[in-house]
Amino acid sequence: MKILLGSPPSNTLLARAFHLFLQQNQNYKAPLLPTPTTFNQPTANWMPSHSQHCLDVIECLNFSRNQRIYGDIIHVTDFKSAGLGTAQIYPLHIKFRIWFPEAFKALPNQQIKAMKVEGSLKFDQSEVAAYIKKHPEGAFYDARLQNVKHAKEIPIYLIATALIDEASRRITPESQQVLTHIKSLFGQPITADILKFFSKHQGGIACHYDEASGISTRFLFRLPAPELKSVPIAELSNKYRKLQAKIKPIDDEKLKSYIFGFGAEAFMRDFDINKIKLRSSEVSLLPKEG
Repeated sequence: MKILLGSPPSNTLLARAFHLFLQQNQNYKAPLLPTPTTFNQPTANWMPSHSQHCLDVIECLNFSRNQRIYGDIIHVTDFKSAGLGTAQIYPLHIKFRIWFPEAFKALPNQQIKAMKVEGSLKFDQSEVAAYIKKHPEGAFYDARLQNVKHAKEIPIYLIATALIDEASRRITPESQQVLTHIKSLFGQPITADILKFFSKHQGGIACHYDEASGISTRFLFRLPAPELKSVPIAELSNKYRKLQAKIKPIDDEKLKSYIFGFGAEAFMRDFDINKIKLRSSEVSLLPKEG
């Protein structure tokens, strides 16, 4: 839909946005439109007929269709595969169903509800039209007025692509998968490849690769025996290619900042990570076979 500057749009909802645009762009000399005193509850003179109102709401929703939006989570099902949420899509305030990815099932319900949701808005236009007609005029300015007997009656839904926690960290399904996986390694005996020995014999860097998930976990290790400190680094590198160790647990918030800060791709593709936070204990160097 194209809007010609200088002539107000016929759509009631878009008229408000057009009014605001003209106020911010005073070089255009079009007459200003009357502005309702309360956006969430338009006055009776401002509201069109119910059929026109239905078209206005659909047209406003269409601008956000298949677009990324952010909203609040008001309910999460026991299986954590779905939920309910609300979002402000100016000037509407809508309620929608949420479809969560599998990785978010690792999170407690209350933790999910405490976060914001990011996702892509989806709906079938004919189903939405019938849904809007069942509600009184003005209901889509206040999500509390969009009442249904069952959530499945809501034809608007959000495909969740991320959660936003209280620290404004963006948690994707992939980063949550990495977090869950690394936490599962804590305190467990693992085998890892030795990537390098440090030149001053402090230890080195090793990497554990999980074939099932494709996640690579780098961690620091110390040489397990004092006598190894007298062995030249080149000789250590030639003799030992793998080790066994246990990754030490770290504070949950520090781990989240570490993983979410680098992003899932750093662990999925084994990027070279600076300032590795994970350390190990009970290290045993494994001699090269053959």
